[in-house]
Amino acid sequence: MDWGLVQTIITIVSVTVAIVFGVIALRGIKRKKPVWAYNTRHIIGLEAEAPPELKLLFGSKEVSDVYKTTLVLLNKGNDIIDRSDVAEKITIHFGDTEILREPVVKANKDTIGFSAIQVVNNEVNAIQLDFKWLGRHDGATIEVWHSKDADVTCSGEIKNVKLTQVKQTIMTRPEAFRGNIFMSFFGLAFLGVLWQIVVKDIVTPGVDWEMVAMAIFFTALLGYFVGGVFYRAVRYITYPSWARFKE
Repeated sequence: MDWGLVQTIITIVSVTVAIVFGVIALRGIKRKKPVWAYNTRHIIGLEAEAPPELKLLFGSKEVSDVYKTTLVLLNKGNDIIDRSDVAEKITIHFGDTEILREPVVKANKDTIGFSAIQVVNNEVNAIQLDFKWLGRHDGATIEVWHSKDADVTCSGEIKNVKLTQVKQTIMTRPEAFRGNIFMSFFGLAFLGVLWQIVVKDIVTPGVDWEMVAMAIFFTALLGYFVGGVFYRAVRYITYPSWARFKE
């Protein structure tokens, strides 16, 4: 019997089982995890060389630029966030830019009662968010049209929970998604064969240390690549499709 192959198989199975049970255990922990993100696009604007006779109107308002910011607020946890959990209204601030119209809300469920209204606090344009409750992956996208680029910030407080901004927003499926997944599994299979040879060599007299060093090098190299691929894949798969920003 090839004990090296047996040991390799046992190791791979043990690691896989440990990962599966670890994920199950983490998912079983009840927690609220409100997150928000935003993406701003310059829709249209007048060039510096534009003659004064050229006017740009948004509805009845004269503007020189129009921006659209798309916001996302969702609960990435597995415990329900109720309206009663909100100690201070969640407010999105747009600095000194002028909000050109009431925000457009697209909730993933009508039953969560998600809403957004424009408010003006100390001459700073902002919108306030409200909802009845947010279950796992519940939330909404909010479109806000405004006249200048803005450093968008968020204030508010949910009891005993931190409201986190997601800066690496999910927009589309990662580039070469399927190819990278395939190459990752190919790389893991290569490492399995390589370590099978190394283990077999170690249990026999006369260890080939060059082979061991090569195995460690390829493990580190492929581990870095595979870890990055699976990190991006998990982020993409576990992020709800309705909350992904579109190009």
